[in-house]
Amino acid sequence: MFSFNPLTDEDIREYETRNLLKAGEYPFVVTHIDMATSKTGNAMLVVTLSIADEMGKLYIIKDYLTDKMRFKLKHFCETLGFAEEYRTGNLPLNAVIGKTGSVNLIVEKGAAKPEGGFYRDRNAVKDYIKPVAVKNIQLMQNAAPFNDEINF
Repeated sequence: MFSFNPLTDEDIREYETRNLLKAGEYPFVVTHIDMATSKTGNAMLVVTLSIADEMGKLYIIKDYLTDKMRFKLKHFCETLGFAEEYRTGNLPLNAVIGKTGSVNLIVEKGAAKPEGGFYRDRNAVKDYIKPVAVKNIQLMQNAAPFNDEINF
């Protein structure tokens, strides 16, 4: 006889999503980058990001930069300080390793597999946050509150 602990659908869902980051903005470090070919035969970059949650637990997230989402490639370059390289169309991959930035993560819902079954939910990069946006937020947070009181 095979003994096991039965779970409700809710318990199973919680178990499958417990190792995911919540949607939001996170700092990251690029730990690896490779050129590859997509399933449709197009050139793409496979970027591996290391992201820590508020407790310091590390998560490894892969992102795939293709022509379909050109804005993401542009923002990736700008976030890491490679805006000029983006303008010239030549990104030195080795120089990207170890660079840091901020990313907007989402939780993608799992879909049905063609061969049957389902893919699990996973974290995915929605976009890279350009330093200008991060800098403006920091300036706003550090600014003195506006005081329109007139002293007589």
